[in-house]
Amino acid sequence: MSLGLRVEDRLDGHTNYNVWKERMQSIFEEAEVWNIMVHTTQNPVVVPTDATQLAEYNKKNNKGKRLILDGIKDHCIPHVRGKSNAHEMWTALSNLYQSTNENRKMVLKEKLKNIKMGNDSAAGYLTKITNVRDELAAIGEAIPPTELVRIAVNGLPRSWMNFANGVCARETLPTWERFWDDWIQTEIRKGQLGAAKPVEQDEDVALVAGGKKGKGKKQASTSSGGGKGKGKGKQWNTQKDYSKVKCWNCQKMGHYAVVSGEEEEEGEEPGRGSFSRD
Repeated sequence: MSLGLRVEDRLDGHTNYNVWKERMQSIFEEAEVWNIMVHTTQNPVVVPTDATQLAEYNKKNNKGKRLILDGIKDHCIPHVRGKSNAHEMWTALSNLYQSTNENRKMVLKEKLKNIKMGNDSAAGYLTKITNVRDELAAIGEAIPPTELVRIAVNGLPRSWMNFANGVCARETLPTWERFWDDWIQTEIRKGQLGAAKPVEQDEDVALVAGGKKGKGKKQASTSSGGGKGKGKGKQWNTQKDYSKVKCWNCQKMGHYAVVSGEEEEEGEEPGRGSFSRD
């Protein structure tokens, strides 16, 4: 009798044991052999001595063994080889993989609680948590969405404390999907603000630098006589002895020209075009 299971649905080990177990139980019940698989107080597995009952039992037993062999991958067959009946085969697989799953559950739960964001992005951090959640689900351990939110909040760094406080302050914790969406949107806005801040700082620096530069020019202009107003500008010392000074324009002694001779010839005042002791 063929199970009709896909190859990937067959027992591969502890990773898919719980899911495989559910599928197989349904198949055993449909084939009316579940009662010889599991030994319970209410339904003990006992090999009958009556010939008619023994024949019926053997028929179910052979069917059950075939179903198990068709439902596991080749590397799992050695674990059931040599078992005399279907019940022993089922029990061997249960003892091997179910006990392993309990240990794995503890390891994965501890791993889930210790996940920290570090330098990951929001999506990267939440993906790590989701992956561990899915591993636990594969071995039959479901983590409530609100518990996932608490775990994610506890793993946030100090830079996300305002966001964490906002989540915890809500009357009801969000679902995992809502928490994921809210955080991604917050990270995007935070990134946009972070990108805009250096531009504003650059503009402030430019304004300050420009102000200092203008101030420096003003001070230099004032000190060199470029300023306006009383007491500002270049002061000429008329008390200086110009008797030995020769004008480059008219070649006369006693003064010197500060403008062209043409302006002086046009009648410019001596105080403007040239200076002399006369």
